[in-house]
Amino acid sequence: MIMHRKRVLYVVEDLERGGAERVVVSLATRLDRRLFEPIVCCLAKRGCLAEEIERAGIPLHVLGKKPGIDLRLLWRLYGLIKRLQPDVIHTHLFTGNAWGRMAGWLAGTRRIIASEHSVDLWKNMVRRLVDRALAVATYKVVAKSEAIADFCRTVEHIPEHKVLTIRNGIDVSLYRNGYDRGVVRRSLGVQADAVLACSVGRLSPEKGHEVLLAAMKRVRDEIPSLRLLVVGDGPSRGELQRAIRAAGLDKCVRLLGYRADVPALLAAMDIFVLPSHREGMPLALLEAMAASLPAIATNVGGCCEVIESGQNGLLVPPGRPDILAEAICCLAGDADLRRSFGSAASRTVEERFSIDRMVRQMEELYQCSS
Repeated sequence: MIMHRKRVLYVVEDLERGGAERVVVSLATRLDRRLFEPIVCCLAKRGCLAEEIERAGIPLHVLGKKPGIDLRLLWRLYGLIKRLQPDVIHTHLFTGNAWGRMAGWLAGTRRIIASEHSVDLWKNMVRRLVDRALAVATYKVVAKSEAIADFCRTVEHIPEHKVLTIRNGIDVSLYRNGYDRGVVRRSLGVQADAVLACSVGRLSPEKGHEVLLAAMKRVRDEIPSLRLLVVGDGPSRGELQRAIRAAGLDKCVRLLGYRADVPALLAAMDIFVLPSHREGMPLALLEAMAASLPAIATNVGGCCEVIESGQNGLLVPPGRPDILAEAICCLAGDADLRRSFGSAASRTVEERFSIDRMVRQMEELYQCSS
């Protein structure tokens, strides 16, 4: 007896570097191919993560969306869906969620799933009305944290029975590969005994790097030897570099830009800092904790669902460089506390935020979508 494989079409604006895009790649490449046939559609352009999709032998369609409202895109996506006849359409982020759900509904797809990856306070009333209207054609809205689920229900007024929480997960094994801490530090030009903090993420205003720099001015006065490495790229890079120079932080703060070797870099660190103003379920935080790093994160979005402050890390209020500086100094001055938090953090991620757990939960949802 030949088993019918469910065809799952993922719809996203592009596959550039980002948390949501990485989730799409993880899901598409890790689905059980005996049960599912994944296909990916990029509405605008490919993006650097597209190679992973193609290496896995997964069909990739790029529709060339123009900026703004592109009604021709709706026709092209409608035609693609009618031709592919997917059993499930799984859309991501506002652009993917809006166009993917409209085209799926017009094409008569019975099961459409939309993922919400962040507490999107930036959405204006029109966009929230779009989300609310398209919820009618949506089987489930998947929230990546309880904070996002609550936002969907209370702010966007999505019916409660349509909202489901499936938290992000990561491949824990990538952060357990025994990287040589000394070798990595030497490559960075950092002394073996220096206390080294890092922050990993897109350099954009919502990530709160300006708060971290303000905190570092205070930390420098308390612990002059502490160094901070900021990993990532984005529109705020130039502004942050100027702020570092203006504050005289050149000797203790470095912007490394995008790095493909984040697991190795984390192995060389002592403290991880996430100063965001808003978050969903941050992959960077999960990765740092998987690498047994003690983490300091702002109490926004799903961070409090990962960190139990005082047990496996520290939570601080957003926009408070004074409190953030105190937390950094606290961990920098206590190696035993860093080890304790790091061990507990690693256990937390392994038990609750593995990529296998996330994929299994999504597979169960796709199987129910029939």
